[in-house]
Amino acid sequence: MLELVLEHYNLGRLKTFKIIEGGYVNLNFQIFTTKGVFFLREYKDFFNINKIKNLNKLLLKLKKQGFPVAKPMLTKEGESLVELEGKVFSVSEYIEGEKYNFSKEHFFSAAKCLANFHKNVSSIPPENGTIISCHNTEHIRLLFQGKESIINKIQEKKQKTQFDFHLIESINRLKKHFYLFEKDLPYVKKRDNLSIIHGDFWYGQLIFHENEVAALIDFDSIKIGSTEYDLVKGIRSFPRYSDKIDYDLNRLKEFLEAYKSVFGKVDLKPREVIAFLRHALLEILEYHIRVRGFEQEDKTAYKAIDYHLNELDWIEKHEDEIINEFMK
Repeated sequence: MLELVLEHYNLGRLKTFKIIEGGYVNLNFQIFTTKGVFFLREYKDFFNINKIKNLNKLLLKLKKQGFPVAKPMLTKEGESLVELEGKVFSVSEYIEGEKYNFSKEHFFSAAKCLANFHKNVSSIPPENGTIISCHNTEHIRLLFQGKESIINKIQEKKQKTQFDFHLIESINRLKKHFYLFEKDLPYVKKRDNLSIIHGDFWYGQLIFHENEVAALIDFDSIKIGSTEYDLVKGIRSFPRYSDKIDYDLNRLKEFLEAYKSVFGKVDLKPREVIAFLRHALLEILEYHIRVRGFEQEDKTAYKAIDYHLNELDWIEKHEDEIINEFMK
């Protein structure tokens, strides 16, 4: 199949390939051809083709502006996608580099990368109808209601696994945090500084070279929303040195200040930090519980679900500390 996809490009003949592990949504390959090394993605059936095409247009514009992204390769016909035997594929340049290592250099480069991304996309009008909005939080409510149907389907099983019981327990733990988030809805809904945002900015989405960001990747969760949502979602990820569940507020402040040194003023109030943190974690948990846990029965999801639920517990316990200390 990979050879057939490459026939649509001027990228040479396939020599060999390697599956890139770690992705849960799409199938990704590093391909070696007679003309170089490239990244090839096979999309899952539920992806909207127009959304992918518009995303590739955005990436081409960002690349032209000098922002570090992997450039989508165009086919012989000038298209950024290949549709073949009911499947959709894309090819982009392959960027070599290192993973995030929690060093000071990587930490500050990540913060500035996000700020530069927000500055770059501010001049690019989004394509209508192809990017969902995190300004509208109704989808969180619908996703949470869907958890009840998951519990019902598990309860209907004649033989339940240990993982089934774990999912039920996790969903019941999640209920409390959803109700806490409902109280925060006004702080999310009232924002009107909407822009294109990455939607899933964390340290796994960056490739580094010589201590600087070489590429921001994985735009599958791109949204229309406030830049502060991206910022808060990123802030909770980058300061960590271990799997310990806590937030070092001084490190959070440092990330924020590095971001502001590039982006400028940030309109972010302490209560909104709590709202955006919960919003981000509810979305993350929705995916891990529904897709990895319920649909794929991926036992490795155990750890991720527990980790993010513990994060929500920590936020609840330390709300006052975050509100009173973070923005000083």
